[in-house]
Amino acid sequence: MVQKKIREDIQFLRGLSVLLIFFFHFDQQLFKYLYVGVDIFFLISGYVITSSIFNSIKYNNKFDLFGYFLKRIKRIYPALIFFLICFNFLFFSIIDYTDGEYIQKWFSTLTSLFGISNFYYLLNPGLGYFDSNIKWLQHTWSLSNEIQFYILYGLLIFFLINLKNSIN
Repeated sequence: MVQKKIREDIQFLRGLSVLLIFFFHFDQQLFKYLYVGVDIFFLISGYVITSSIFNSIKYNNKFDLFGYFLKRIKRIYPALIFFLICFNFLFFSIIDYTDGEYIQKWFSTLTSLFGISNFYYLLNPGLGYFDSNIKWLQHTWSLSNEIQFYILYGLLIFFLINLKNSIN
């Protein structure tokens, strides 16, 4: 079994990101410049994924696109599916809702599951992120961005490596 080295600098940045996100959501007026917490998470994710891909290429002399996607699915979807099941159970069994909310919650759930909730919320401006109403699944926009990044980045690396190999 390969022992993974824990990078303390990355762990520090993850902790800093959590604090920045917490304070920003706690009071958007007082901490209005702390929105960069999600951006830091995205940078960390890009760095870790790129390092993982390059290490895989370095040791295997190839990039396994299927294995790459499978690792991403195993990392994201168990927790996401568990969360969505718990959310839907609680929402539809405990909370009083209107017909419009019923449809909205199902669209939110499905778009979260398929990694496109960022587009759903972008195309529905009435679902404002910081208004006084509770938006149960709106935070999944960042996870959708991450899923889309993983897909596009994996395909880009795959095609670049195949292009390089066909030229050589």
